[in-house]
Parts: sequence; structure tokens; C-alpha cells
Amino acid sequence: MKRRRFRKSTVILLGFTLYSVAVYAYFIPRTDMSSRHIWATMALNAVILVALWYLYRRREKLADKRGQDVNINQEKR
Repeated sequence: MKRRRFRKSTVILLGFTLYSVAVYAYFIPRTDMSSRHIWATMALNAVILVALWYLYRRREKLADKRGQDVNINQEKR
């Protein structure tokens, strides 16, 4: 059975998400911030995570395309 390989962009997103949840679970009960400020911070965190995922995913696609181009050029020689 072939083991499924996870992409780096997915692993990084999951890692940062778990870290964020842990930090929020630890700090929210211990803070006196307003709920609006907490939700704004969580929303900003989500936007940053999605942006990181998108940028890593785009970088992986460019690397795959570059690797395919190199393979095609080597086959022509």
C-alpha cells in the first residue's frame, strides 16, 4: 500500500492552525480583552494562515512546473 504524501503547504497550515488554537485556548480565559477584539484577532490570524497557504501552494506549483520543464528540456537533448 502506497503511503500518501502531504504537501508542505498543507502541513504548515495545519501546524500553524493547531498552534493558534492552543495559544487562544490558553490566553483567552486569562485575558480581559473585549470579545470584539478577540474575534478581530482570530479573524486576522485566519487571513494570515490562508495567505500563507496560498503563497506556499503557489510556490509548490511553480516548482513542479519548473521541474517538468527541466525534464522536458533534458529529454530533447
